[in-house]
Amino acid sequence: MKINIKNNQSGFSLIELVLGIVVVSIALVGAMVSLSNIEAKSVHVEIVNRGTNYASNIMETIINHRFDENIAIPWSADLGPEESAFTEYDDIDDYHSLTWTSPTLPGYSGTSFINYVIDTDWLNNNPNITSYKTVTVVVTHSVLDIPIVIKSLVTSGILTF
Repeated sequence: MKINIKNNQSGFSLIELVLGIVVVSIALVGAMVSLSNIEAKSVHVEIVNRGTNYASNIMETIINHRFDENIAIPWSADLGPEESAFTEYDDIDDYHSLTWTSPTLPGYSGTSFINYVIDTDWLNNNPNITSYKTVTVVVTHSVLDIPIVIKSLVTSGILTF
């Protein structure tokens, strides 16, 4: 009895297999490079996010105080603290030119600036202090190319003309 076996092998040749491995390797290298770029950018985004939250916390601390040491016009002309201790600050301008550091956020530093909005009397060219102050908070980090800056306008609630 004669057995007739046909040898119809279907599969990959060695050359096809090597080419497939090369193509997959190139794709994996590209994917790894893309993932490393995404990781670096996500770290930067996280630093910006934390810095923005830190700046917002500083801003909230400042604007939750009263407008001025004086409770009515005339407002105090000098910006800066009247008190000697940070825990005794009681009005917005006490935080003028103050440097902030956080023990929970190493690498971040902030500075707050408080200024009056000045209204110029155009006839006499005299500057008049208004019942508005701008609060500017600047937060920096060594990774950031430019600082994070947020501003707010605060009013005494008293209209002046």
